[in-house]
Amino acid sequence: MQSYSERLLWAVTFTAISCLVLMVGWSFILYVVRLDLYKREQAELELQQSQKSLQRSKEQLETIQSDLADQAQSSQEENMLLEEEVSHLLDIVSDLEAGDFTCQAIVSDRVTGLVADMLNQFIQEMGQVIATVNETCLQVKSSNRDVEHLATTTLSWPKIRWHRWTRSKP
Repeated sequence: MQSYSERLLWAVTFTAISCLVLMVGWSFILYVVRLDLYKREQAELELQQSQKSLQRSKEQLETIQSDLADQAQSSQEENMLLEEEVSHLLDIVSDLEAGDFTCQAIVSDRVTGLVADMLNQFIQEMGQVIATVNETCLQVKSSNRDVEHLATTTLSWPKIRWHRWTRSKP
């Protein structure tokens, strides 16, 4: 019987030790699985945060790209308007070169507006100078006629006197 009791004791001891080893093994496996799940959850949270961050960055980039496109469009429109105004100013200068002092430059609120305003003042003052020169020319022409008449009269005066003198002599 002893051998049966002894074997039973060994069997119970082996079973208890096996249970303990199994419990420690399963506890370790459970710990590893939980640790893996925790790491996966953390990785998933980090991935979601990265996705949100990337989405925000994408939205910011789209906003910046849209703003840059708007600025480029605005700059292009401004450049076109500026080119038109410069072309208009060059046309006015060409008209002035051709002698047309009746033209007027269009004044705007852009950089060219100041140039156009100064050009208009120049045209106005030049028109006044030309009017003064024309008036002076007319006065000179009139004075020239008077001088010619006086010269003609003065030159003919000795002839008249000579004629009178020679007639009066017997």
